[in-house]
Amino acid sequence: MSNKAGCLMSAAAVVLTGLLGTAIGAEPILRIDAGMHTAPIRSIAVDVEERYLVTASDDKTARVWELSTGRLLRTLRPPIANDRRTGRLFAVAMTPDGNRIACGGYTRFEGEETHAIYVFDRQTGRLLQRVAGGLPGPVADLAYSPDGKLLAAALSGGGIRFFAAGEDKPFAEDGDYQGRAFSVSFAADGRLVSAAQDGVRLYDAEHRLIAAETFDGRTPGIARFSPDGAMIAVGFADGTDVAVYSGSDLSHLYSPSMDGVEGVQSAVVAWSGDYLYTGGRWEDGDGRNLIRRWDDKGRGASRDLVAAEDTIMDLHGVAGGGVVFGAADPAFGVFGLNGERLVFERPPTAILRANWMGFRVSADARQVDFGFEIGGAAPARFSIDDRRLELDPQDSGAMLPPRFASPSIRIVGWRDSNVFTINGLPYQLENGDTSRSLAVAHNGETFILGTEFWLLKARAQPNGEQSVEAPAPVRALNIAANDDVAVAAFGDGSIRWYRMSDFSPLLSFFPHRDRKRWVLWTPSGYYDAYGGEDLIGWHINRGVEEAPEFHGAAQFRDAYYRPDVVALVLETKDESEALALANDASQRERGAPPVDETRPPVVEIVSPANPAVATETQIEVAFVVRSSEPVTTYAARVDQRPAIPTRGVQSVDDPTDGVRSLVVPIPPRDSVVTIVAENRHGAGEATLLVNWSGSEPDTPDAKRLFVLGIGVGNYSDKSLPPLKFPAKDASDFVDALMPQQGRLYRRVVPQTVTEAKATKEGIVTALVWLEQNVTRDDTAMVLIAGHGVRNSVEEYNYLPYDADISGEVQRRLTALTSSDLATTAKKIEGRLLFFVDTCRAGHRELGDINKVVNELMAAGAVIFPASTGTQVAHESSAWQNGAFTKAVVEGLSGQADKNGNRSITFRELDIFVSDRVAELTNNAQKAEAVKPYGMSDFVIAAVDSQTP
Repeated sequence: MSNKAGCLMSAAAVVLTGLLGTAIGAEPILRIDAGMHTAPIRSIAVDVEERYLVTASDDKTARVWELSTGRLLRTLRPPIANDRRTGRLFAVAMTPDGNRIACGGYTRFEGEETHAIYVFDRQTGRLLQRVAGGLPGPVADLAYSPDGKLLAAALSGGGIRFFAAGEDKPFAEDGDYQGRAFSVSFAADGRLVSAAQDGVRLYDAEHRLIAAETFDGRTPGIARFSPDGAMIAVGFADGTDVAVYSGSDLSHLYSPSMDGVEGVQSAVVAWSGDYLYTGGRWEDGDGRNLIRRWDDKGRGASRDLVAAEDTIMDLHGVAGGGVVFGAADPAFGVFGLNGERLVFERPPTAILRANWMGFRVSADARQVDFGFEIGGAAPARFSIDDRRLELDPQDSGAMLPPRFASPSIRIVGWRDSNVFTINGLPYQLENGDTSRSLAVAHNGETFILGTEFWLLKARAQPNGEQSVEAPAPVRALNIAANDDVAVAAFGDGSIRWYRMSDFSPLLSFFPHRDRKRWVLWTPSGYYDAYGGEDLIGWHINRGVEEAPEFHGAAQFRDAYYRPDVVALVLETKDESEALALANDASQRERGAPPVDETRPPVVEIVSPANPAVATETQIEVAFVVRSSEPVTTYAARVDQRPAIPTRGVQSVDDPTDGVRSLVVPIPPRDSVVTIVAENRHGAGEATLLVNWSGSEPDTPDAKRLFVLGIGVGNYSDKSLPPLKFPAKDASDFVDALMPQQGRLYRRVVPQTVTEAKATKEGIVTALVWLEQNVTRDDTAMVLIAGHGVRNSVEEYNYLPYDADISGEVQRRLTALTSSDLATTAKKIEGRLLFFVDTCRAGHRELGDINKVVNELMAAGAVIFPASTGTQVAHESSAWQNGAFTKAVVEGLSGQADKNGNRSITFRELDIFVSDRVAELTNNAQKAEAVKPYGMSDFVIAAVDSQTP
């Protein structure tokens, strides 16, 4: 937190200085990472064979995707600082062969004089080179020459530079630019064109200036060569027009028609065969940004394509006349020749823009209302106390909107502006900053202002103002009724709580756009989550010459999963005090050990290339492991399920040059192979996408379905309140799946363990039965029903028939923990679905169902919980079941087949069960499935043609 006295001063004297770089450090930096960018995609690049797409973003990462599918292959991370700016990536380029990727942006650390370009190996993610010579300004654009031997850089101050591959210093440069350079582009013969604030320049293959063109005050945005190098298209950053110039002397040739386009920017352009594309800040009537395509190289008819919800930041043509785009949502996509959208990846974030009044909080700020879509559409409510994300919440009148004025404060013109008035006095935000949000305190004397870069607090008469750097643009603000906590919504999709007295951060919340997963964390990284543990993680720099490490929060679950700490932070307004209170209550001696001292291994896959192409039902994967502790285990998973070494994985125990290999059995279909290395602190992993190119199997997989139903309603300890229907739930679940024999599965193998048979020994025996018999071609479905409780350290316990909870030792000996269930999940090779119908009404205490979800999902299982957060799971004599099990049985019996294709996927069952449970319980219970990240939907049941 930084104090900036005078951030708001009278007579247009607001001065927000440029954000200076921060020194690089080894301290772990906690960051959001949701598998997709969370900030604008500034730049994109594609290899010549169009296998890979790389995107660079303000979120300080570059990501490599399989172009044909949009599947993530690798995340590239430059060294960063723990501030808003240092590490932001504005530019990316890929060598024509796709082997090297160069990234640039704001990369200057405190104490350095120049910025850097980072060159990564695409396959391993290793940082091959840090080019730090001759870059006085941030890098705005990068381009490799057609032979991949040269790299050109456009700078946001200082012109352009030319580097030979592997060299740190430029061998040629042109610094005679007035203002910023925006783009560089090579022609096939080595010529280069640049665009800058002062015009367009054309260079020959020897990097000598051929021609220059200015535009009477107009500012070109991007200039790109046509495929044959004969023409150059220029888009303008301050207007709607696009112009085409000669590739030999920059003489104007023609301007494509921009009919019907007004008041927008068409700054980016791209060629694709005989087509010319442009995009920028250009919305249709529904707020969607468009891309325009012209036939005949821009001289023919035009067509507009609906692309994204925010500005189109970059375009790249692909074979056949299509185009790839990157947008500020962030989003990216691929359009084919006929305008069909072949690939589209939306952001993983809630879009918190334009929802000032809908950003409401409870009086104590422990509940917050927001919208997942722009303008507050798809409303939701998160409750810290209930540990629950609720969709379409009821308006009870208890949620308070922000106040924008008081008798003492009147602020006019603040929305999306850098000039406004406070009580009639003019104020101005400088250095390109813009006001985005406002909230006036209930005392009527203080207000907070959110801008692109800062969160500011001031009084009606500025005196001793405070500010804190914003992690992203501040989209909405609110203040608790007693003015002790401020709540802010940010452009990265996060919602954060701050102590009003000094703007110290208290809590951060990130809801995934799937509207199920979420994570809530403290500044030190203690967290609560529902299926969202890996939405945050720790970035650890290793100096400026090495690629940083990144470890997901789940890798530190035992130490940092602390919902008890999280629940106390807003009460104490102090994380340290909350930790002390939680430790006293749970009899823990101290907080979590430092992340950088308890890191799991880092795995890098060396070969085959990602994605790999397989023609045989096994694949050899070579990899290296970096670990500060001895590695105890090497293993592999296929499609999130374990490939047990004793069942086919072969390892090389004496690696050459540190490279090990595993020969992993794979199915005759597309799959994902994960290599795992474990030390005493935990497991690190790396994934390889495998595209099957072999022959189809002669016969279908000999698939079996193993079904295990476990239910306990009456206990040997009669002090435990009985439940009516868990045993019936278990039996009904098994019975509902028996008709699958001869349909989707060759055989159904059932087992039911209920009441007096469901002792801890009986349940463990049944789980081991699954572990020993389910192969990779099989599917296992498990339902457990009964009481779920928590122990002294907040861990979930399922109570078997012989459970004894009279003391901690007795509980450990007789109860089943979430870790016990996860152990089984990790050992089962086939697909696994867990149905958990516990925490029923009438019990004395609630189990931590969120932890069950987190652990089973991390173990590769699809998890169907009966309820979320602190909700109870209801049962009723009217149904003769628990509400959840009744819905599951109905769905599996055919009712979940809403599209009538005679099959049910887990996603279809999820939708049906969620709706049905809400209907049965009058919205008092929420049941939603969660799957491991990257797992595709699959069929779990077939519907008989006679099923109504």
